[in-house]
Amino acid sequence: MRWQNPLRCRVWHVNAWPWSSHRFLAMQLTSVTLNFQKLPHQNFCAVAGHLMTVPAACTTERYLLFQAQEQADSLCKNPGELLTIFKNGWSRLTTNFVSSKTSKHIYKMATLQAIKYSRGKLLVLDQLRLPHENHYDEVSTAEEAFDCIRSMRVRGAPAIAIVAALAHAVELHNGDCTATEPEEVIAHIEKRLDYLKESRPTAVDLSNAITLLKLATRAANLEGLAHPEAKEAILNTYIQTAEEILAKDLHNNTSIGSHGAAWLQQQYNASSEKPISVLTHCNTGSLATSGHGTALGIIRTLHSEGLLKHAYCTETRPYNQGSRLTSFELVFEGIPSTLITDSMAGALFNLHRERMNIGAVIVGADRVVRNGDTANKIGTYQLAVLARHHGVKFVVAAPTTSIDLETENGSAIEIEERKREELTQISGAIVNEDGTVDTSKTARVAIADQRIGVWNPAFDVTPHELIDAIVTERGTVVKGADGKFDFSQVLPERLASVAARQL
Repeated sequence: MRWQNPLRCRVWHVNAWPWSSHRFLAMQLTSVTLNFQKLPHQNFCAVAGHLMTVPAACTTERYLLFQAQEQADSLCKNPGELLTIFKNGWSRLTTNFVSSKTSKHIYKMATLQAIKYSRGKLLVLDQLRLPHENHYDEVSTAEEAFDCIRSMRVRGAPAIAIVAALAHAVELHNGDCTATEPEEVIAHIEKRLDYLKESRPTAVDLSNAITLLKLATRAANLEGLAHPEAKEAILNTYIQTAEEILAKDLHNNTSIGSHGAAWLQQQYNASSEKPISVLTHCNTGSLATSGHGTALGIIRTLHSEGLLKHAYCTETRPYNQGSRLTSFELVFEGIPSTLITDSMAGALFNLHRERMNIGAVIVGADRVVRNGDTANKIGTYQLAVLARHHGVKFVVAAPTTSIDLETENGSAIEIEERKREELTQISGAIVNEDGTVDTSKTARVAIADQRIGVWNPAFDVTPHELIDAIVTERGTVVKGADGKFDFSQVLPERLASVAARQL
């Protein structure tokens, strides 16, 4: 499809469009990657303004489109970020309107959503079935959310927090809370949130989201309200706050992508004639967040701006998030990429760093503490050591919700240990004798002697000394002359509050 004639003749008459034309625009917006420069950013403003009126499953979609409209003028110099906002907005907005027959690639984009939400209903993609099967579990209680998170059917620090927050929102919307007095309602909410907090204790996004939800609920305006209305006000405040966590996450991720790509471009003077290659670990993309991703979001932005030569991803044992999920996202996005085992990173740097211009290892984070020590998927620490030895930048991409200023250093981070079978057994689709994959059949096989002892920590902590930059949605933080990270520019209020309490 070409941009110029269809959109320019229709964009100013969108109010008269039937849904078939909305589908047409969805396909056009999705193909914008190759044609962005042909469409004036003013047209995006007009389109976004109209789409604010389109019926949507919840306020999230309108928030996304509002962000695109509001930022169009400032982002016209950075088309990659504006494009991402539109693509993610449309992938949500068209899930219920665009069939695979109408727009195959839009439909596929929608299936990459880890989370589908409308008020009163939450669907969570079972990531244990990827990449061969897309199956969504309906999550309607805190117990179901706890099991979904604990079993790693959903994973990634932002996605975990979103699922926990929204699962309880669904409970409340559907009448779970039988308390009537305001204090009893608040106590009920806080008890359920405390229960959910134990599902993945290392991920600070979850505890930060729970703190935010508790504060918002207690701050609900109850002035002049009797008990039935007061209860309703508390429940509505909780639900709206949970929905805002979902909506804001996508905007944060696109900002992280822009800041990270800009920093790497400066470090290596990267250009379309001199693109850089990167390595990533675990999965930090759309499947780990509400969309776009953190570390993988930086890779997406580099690619969209013509600055990426090649992306390497690790297998990420023992749960294989890299081979199952990241490789799936990279292939889907058409990003030039190669899968390696975790133990091949040193050889990759040694043999191909100069030829492929490997400039960075980019990882996500489950928790970044005050001095910059970072807890992330097991195997991250060893990559930082190898990167430092070979002169490769080591970059952590994390929203400010993943930064824990209360904890001084990484020695105080609680590291989750998981069951032995994750290391000694593996599940997968059956491969037929002719090499085809039969996704209707799966098998679990033993890959080690089942009598061997197993140590299976889910995370490790990378010392701040090995980290070159921490990229947040508010900017990139680097170490000062003293070798320490200073988060005062991105989290001034929180840092001042922590300092005041320690006096």
